[in-house]
Amino acid sequence: MRGVLEQNPHAPRNPLLTTGGGLKKVAILVDWDNLRGILQKALKEGLFSKFNFNKPEHLLTFLRAFLLDNEEEIYRIFFYLAPPLRECPKGNDLTTTPTYRHATRFMENIAKQDLG
Repeated sequence: MRGVLEQNPHAPRNPLLTTGGGLKKVAILVDWDNLRGILQKALKEGLFSKFNFNKPEHLLTFLRAFLLDNEEEIYRIFFYLAPPLRECPKGNDLTTTPTYRHATRFMENIAKQDLG
């Protein structure tokens, strides 16, 4: 797919898509629930070691691995992630559960990460 999207090397460069050093700015779109499921499966199968997808710095390192060295840099990361449910259809309050607190804390921490 990268080959289809690359610009003609002889075309003028768009200054809005490059930095002063000529690096291409890349926006990454992440479907978090799907990626998390894939990472959980890979961890269970032993494909990764010492990787914790709940730590924003580990996740950022993982996403940077998809960039072309010395050609691309992360401009933004967009997470497609729905906030956790506050209550279930039966009326139970879910905001006091460990899962709710963990998901909320993860979203807050990932939003604060410096991409530089």
